[in-house]
Amino acid sequence: MNRTGTDTITELTSRQRAHLRSLAHHLKPILHVGADGVTDAV
Repeated sequence: MNRTGTDTITELTSRQRAHLRSLAHHLKPILHVGADGVTDAV
């Protein structure tokens, strides 16, 4: 939350997303989220 008590959303740059992907690259996925998001079946 910020000073006014509201949540703020900051979008990541492509460089930031790439960095986060590189940190998680060695991890084994437990769940894949597709274009439709997460369904009730999961």
